[in-house]
Amino acid sequence: MPKTLRTIRVQRRCRRAGMTLVEVLVVMAILMILIGTALTAANTIRQRAAIDLTRSLLGVIDTALLQYHTDHTAFPPVATDLNNLQMSLYPSETTFSMLSGNAVPEFWPSQGLYHFLNRSPNSRSIIGSVSDSLVTSKDNGGQYMAVQIFSTIPAINGTRFDLVRFVDAWGTSLSYQYSAGDAFPTVTSAGPDKRFGTGDDIVSD
Repeated sequence: MPKTLRTIRVQRRCRRAGMTLVEVLVVMAILMILIGTALTAANTIRQRAAIDLTRSLLGVIDTALLQYHTDHTAFPPVATDLNNLQMSLYPSETTFSMLSGNAVPEFWPSQGLYHFLNRSPNSRSIIGSVSDSLVTSKDNGGQYMAVQIFSTIPAINGTRFDLVRFVDAWGTSLSYQYSAGDAFPTVTSAGPDKRFGTGDDIVSD
């Protein structure tokens, strides 16, 4: 049966009122591109903010190290293990015992650095400005790391303290390096990839 002129006009209006599959796909593709661009921009902004926050932390630590040197005519030694930390901080007749958490070797330098700076009043006032998100006493399993002191010195025997460490904006412990003869200690963040020795490491000035 031949189509009437009225039927043809109605069909044309319906086609104009709706969207073809190709048009729908084009719109969806444009939306995906826009969403992807927005997400990329947001990630870039977050990454830049994390880098700036970490650089700010390193700057605060450098200032605290300068103050520590002014007060003690020396920089904090590097703690390489629990015994090294104990011998650096307290007399030889003192021993440490882990109360909770797990001993993690790569944490010792950062924990030792924090402990030394925190024991010195002027340096402690400087690192007191550090955000809570950039210090932690938890191990990789989320347990709090704490030690107890056993000593023949009554004043410190039985003392308990948390092993607090500096971490960067990505939660990785900072590296602290200093050897006798160095002009100034080096504090390093592993950067966004959380691996030391790669191109995105952030090093103190």
